[in-house]
Amino acid sequence: MASLVDNDRFAKECGVRLLPSENDCFCAEMAVTDRHLNGAGVCQGGALFTLADLAMAAAVNHNKTSLQDEGIGLSVNTQISFLQPALSGDKLIATCRLIKEGRLPLLETTITSQNGQTIALLTGQFYRLSAKK
Repeated sequence: MASLVDNDRFAKECGVRLLPSENDCFCAEMAVTDRHLNGAGVCQGGALFTLADLAMAAAVNHNKTSLQDEGIGLSVNTQISFLQPALSGDKLIATCRLIKEGRLPLLETTITSQNGQTIALLTGQFYRLSAKK
């Protein structure tokens, strides 16, 4: 059965895809195209956020298949710092690690370019829902 994040239609529409997880590390990738650019000619912040958000959702919900699964995590707060612009043609990877488990999991995500440049840093806090009855 597909995981909850495999069905993220918005991320797919944006060209974001999950990579296989390794060592408790969850990654998503996106190739920046002209459709991702803002008026200044750099990758729009929302596109970067979508890339990181899918990696974070995978980390929190890697074994969940629906909203009915007990303990599904939904984002309640995310902080993003943009450090370098991403340009059309860049290949970006968001790497997420779960820092703290529990009812309010905390995650840290780094977005890097194909050259190893850090593009953005994010911290996100999620809330684990109880199973619906």
